[in-house]
Amino acid sequence: MRTLLIGLLALGFAACTHKPDAKDDLRLACNARKHLEATLSGKARLALQSAPDPAPAELQYLAAQMKTEAGRKLLADLTQAAPREKPHLLRERARSLGLAGCPLADEWDQRFANQSAQLSFESDLRLICEAPSRLEAGQDAAARKAFETAPDQPARELEFLREQVQTEKGRQLLARLTHAAPQAAPDVLRSEAARAGLGKCRLAEDWAQWVADHGHL
Repeated sequence: MRTLLIGLLALGFAACTHKPDAKDDLRLACNARKHLEATLSGKARLALQSAPDPAPAELQYLAAQMKTEAGRKLLADLTQAAPREKPHLLRERARSLGLAGCPLADEWDQRFANQSAQLSFESDLRLICEAPSRLEAGQDAAARKAFETAPDQPARELEFLREQVQTEKGRQLLARLTHAAPQAAPDVLRSEAARAGLGKCRLAEDWAQWVADHGHL
């Protein structure tokens, strides 16, 4: 019993006198999202989860938590790194100190992939909305006049766009437009453009006028 008591006291003393080291700070950084969410109320947690880029909040949290010079250096490097480099930098530091994984690096990788996909779709959406202008720019006056008076103008625009879009979401949007009712297609485009913050969509307006004049697409 006496030996057990001495052992427990020794463990307690060691815990009380333990000084945080670089590995402790790195472990905290890799689990920053979990620790940060634990400090937040329900509404604040939801706001963090729905934020387009929570990295600034995560780094701000870590700024108050780093205990070592190595931890503060890591934080400074992460703050200055480009978004694409942040997960790579964090993962490399984790490996150098023998940590098997780093959840925050994985989350940042996924977040960057999602943002890149959204940006690529927005490029496709801009291309779709600008299809009439893009087609006109590649034609001489006679070809442009023939296109403007063609009885299948919307079909030609869709054919052009199928060869140009680069993303799966862009191809899915074209499929929706192909199968939508004539009166609904312009509204589908307007809705997507508004959601992406693109403002007016020329193709939507052209198609709305075409349906008003011809009754079909």
